[in-house]
Amino acid sequence: MDPAGNNIATVEPNALAADPELLGEFIAEAREHLTAIEFQALAIEQDPSNRDAIHAIFRAFHTIKGLAGFLDLNAMQAVAHEVETVLDLARNEQLRMTPEVIDAILESKDFLNTWVAAMETMTPG
Repeated sequence: MDPAGNNIATVEPNALAADPELLGEFIAEAREHLTAIEFQALAIEQDPSNRDAIHAIFRAFHTIKGLAGFLDLNAMQAVAHEVETVLDLARNEQLRMTPEVIDAILESKDFLNTWVAAMETMTPG
């Protein structure tokens, strides 16, 4: 179930996402980025002005957004895009990285991680 209570295990990927090799590569890369997001968020909790960490999280969500878009994983792409937009405000110093913003970033990371886990169950073998 996703945070809205939808059954994500029934998500049907497009033909590209059904390719086991592409799906496996997506899962591996997404997991790396999601781990990096969590690590960098912890750095921001220690120092909310850590611009390198803000940029790293932005790039991770940007990459996930692009990969999800390539595979027509629209919900994942939309979430990553929204977080990317928030992070762009922080990169441009129009938004402070408060504990609430960091919590929202981590909740989004958890949402995407749930989707990646669902995609993993669709991978043969």
